[in-house]
Amino acid sequence: MNKEYTHVKGKRYSEEQIIKILREAEAGMSAADVCRKHGVSEWSFYRWRQKYGGVRGGAGDDPTYSIMHAALDQRLIA
Repeated sequence: MNKEYTHVKGKRYSEEQIIKILREAEAGMSAADVCRKHGVSEWSFYRWRQKYGGVRGGAGDDPTYSIMHAALDQRLIA
C-alpha cells in the first residue's frame, strides 16, 4: 500500500522582511502582536531575533549593510 505524504513548506521571508518585522517589535509592539500581524510563529520570531537581533543603525535603512556589520561584529567577538 503506497501512501502519499505531503509536506507543507512555510512562508519564506527575505532578510529585509525579517529585519522590518524585528524593527516593529523594537519600536514597541509586543512579539505576539508582531507575529500575529505577519503570520509568523513566535518560535521563528525569537530565532530571527537571536540571529538578526543586534542589527540596528548603519547606513540609513539598508538592511544588507546592517547584516554585514552584525556578522563582522560576531566574528570580532569570537
